[in-house]
Amino acid sequence: MGIKFGGLIGNSTAPVASAAPGIWDFRDAYNAMRLSSWPPYVLPGVTATGGTLTTGNGFNQWSFTTTGSNTFTVTTGGTVYYAIVGGGGAGGSRAGAGGGAGGVVLGQTTLTAGTYTIVVGTGGAKIYSDTTSGGSGGNSSAFGFTAVGGGGGAAEQSTLQGLNGGSGGGGGDGGAYTSTSGVGVAGQGWKGGIGVNGSGTYEGGGGGGAGGIGINATLSGGGNGGTGIVVIRYASTFADAVSTTGSPSFSNSGGYKVYTFTGSGSIVF
Repeated sequence: MGIKFGGLIGNSTAPVASAAPGIWDFRDAYNAMRLSSWPPYVLPGVTATGGTLTTGNGFNQWSFTTTGSNTFTVTTGGTVYYAIVGGGGAGGSRAGAGGGAGGVVLGQTTLTAGTYTIVVGTGGAKIYSDTTSGGSGGNSSAFGFTAVGGGGGAAEQSTLQGLNGGSGGGGGDGGAYTSTSGVGVAGQGWKGGIGVNGSGTYEGGGGGGAGGIGINATLSGGGNGGTGIVVIRYASTFADAVSTTGSPSFSNSGGYKVYTFTGSGSIVF
């Protein structure tokens, strides 16, 4: 940013380019805006390092997208809200089915200062075989909570089924005209759709989603995957939404209002 003046109102700490602490006088603020180089500011509350930090609407948010184990070091504890998503399952090969979505776990907990391990699940491995279902996704976990990876979709062989997971994998084409789909974990996802085989047509079922079941295949095509989910949660001290479309579910308990969408819609506050 160039020169930082600082210290003009009795504080000797000049601001630095990598963080917001320090006293900013008017000239500092003007130059920061002029050069579009205002340093990041970490809001009061929980402070930590690890992942990618973004701030806004009164919250600090840390995101972890690197698969495997990650370190989250909390320096100032407090209440955190978490969203944990497992890795998605792979689809089955040949006339196979769709893989299930990773399970979704939402909630809040209280953290104290210390180091925590954040695990991001990998996506399921593709498998080139009509006798082996696609690989299931890896589990994701944080703060003692685990989102189960999505189940792999069945390959075309009739003896296979979609694998269980956060959301279940779809059933393959099924030599006996239908095949079994995998089931999801209660509260995390839904089961996959069933495959079909008939009149020389081989179609796989859709993988389950966080918001709905996978669709069964028909002789005219494979099944669609299950829907996703959008959760809007805020303190009960604020007013209800003025209007919604898409028929979201609504709850008001534990000090929070929650709107949950499993299909397209809108919300107006």
